[in-house]
Amino acid sequence: MIFKTVSDFLLHHSPLKGEILGVDVGFKKTGLAVTVGERKLILPSSMIYESLIQNLAHKIKHTMQEKDCNYAILGFPFAWEEGASAQRIMNLSKALSSIGVIVLLYDENRTSVQIKQIIFEQKGRMSKKDLQNYDSKVASLILSNAMDEINSF
Repeated sequence: MIFKTVSDFLLHHSPLKGEILGVDVGFKKTGLAVTVGERKLILPSSMIYESLIQNLAHKIKHTMQEKDCNYAILGFPFAWEEGASAQRIMNLSKALSSIGVIVLLYDENRTSVQIKQIIFEQKGRMSKKDLQNYDSKVASLILSNAMDEINSF
């Protein structure tokens, strides 16, 4: 199933069980973050380098099984629902749903900008290591924002 609001998601899946995977979808690479300790902590997890939607969906599901995740929260550009990124994320959501993954689309508005600002405030520049982990940090922020809203219900 695919949900576009936290309230609809929680209506069908409350109380939550297991961990949650956060996903920042790109065209060539996708960042992942995961909750741990019964959703008490959020950690950047890994990167998936895959452009084909079906392969990406299966790799995400595999990661979810490894991390004991029952749900995936995908960053979605609600402000640009007609754009190529939104279409890619929607196609991935459908592919994930078709293989049994429960998906919540969550507004990723300005998360990339916020992560860049944090890195620049801390270091003054973005290193190669920061670039390698960038998308998983964005996924962490998306997941963190979603968890804040989920926990406020």
